[in-house]
Amino acid sequence: VPVVDPGPRVHYSCTGFILLGRLVEVESGEALAEFAAREIFTPLEMVDTRFLPLADPLPEGLVERLVVTERRNDCSRGRALAAAMEHRDELWVAWQARHPAGSARGVVHDENAAWLGGLAGNAGLFTTATDLLAFGQMYLDHGRHGPRLVLSDAAIETATRDWTPNLGEHRGLGWKISGPEGALCDLASPAA
Repeated sequence: VPVVDPGPRVHYSCTGFILLGRLVEVESGEALAEFAAREIFTPLEMVDTRFLPLADPLPEGLVERLVVTERRNDCSRGRALAAAMEHRDELWVAWQARHPAGSARGVVHDENAAWLGGLAGNAGLFTTATDLLAFGQMYLDHGRHGPRLVLSDAAIETATRDWTPNLGEHRGLGWKISGPEGALCDLASPAA
C-alpha cells in the first residue's frame, strides 16, 4: 500500500529495489547474483564484489578483509531480526557465524534483505575499495571499462539524472545526487 501519493515528496523505501531484483531474475531466468556477476562484476573485473547470502559459506580469505559493521544486538531492529532468525534453523547457524563477538562481518545490514536470506535487489552486496573504484570509473567513462561497453550513455544519463529536483532531495536511479546546493557535502560538486 503506497504511503505517499506520487509527486509531493520523497519517501525512502526498499520495496522498489527488492521488486526490481526479482524482476531481473524473472526476465533473465537466472539468480540476481549470477546476473549481476555476468553483466556487471565480471566485465568490470570486480573480483571481490559479490552477494553473500546467509545460506552460503563465506569465501576463503574474504572474512578478514570485510569491514565490521554495526553490532546488530545493539539496536531494537537488530535484536528483533536475530530473534526471528532463531526460528529459521538453516539461517541461524550462518547468522551466528557472521557475528563473532557480537559484531557483523559479511552480513547484510538491511533487515528486509536479511530476512530474504541476505540477498535482495536493495541490499546484500559486498565489495572492496578497488572494485568500487572500477564501478565508479565506469560511470565517469560513460559506461565503458576500457574498450568494453557495460552501460549505454542513455543508461548512465537516466541513472544520474535528478528525478526529484523540487522535492527537497535530489535522487537519480539508485543514487542520491548532490544537486545545485551540494547536499552531499561542501566538497562535492553539484554533479556528484
